[in-house]
Amino acid sequence: MKKILNTQNLDCPNKEIIINALAAYEEKNIDYIDAYNASILKMKGINEVYSYDRHYDRIKWIKRIEPGE
Repeated sequence: MKKILNTQNLDCPNKEIIINALAAYEEKNIDYIDAYNASILKMKGINEVYSYDRHYDRIKWIKRIEPGE
């Protein structure tokens, strides 16, 4: 997938987010959608997320808050 995204003259919106998500997916052993969401949070400068999903605990810069706490 990285090779495809790095193809010359390929216009891919959100390319940086996708590449960062792929790296987190591989390194942190989390679901791709969690990695993608984390990449968007990072891009927007958000470091907290309300979620029951414990995969976010594997990303050191994200503070996961369980709803109802």
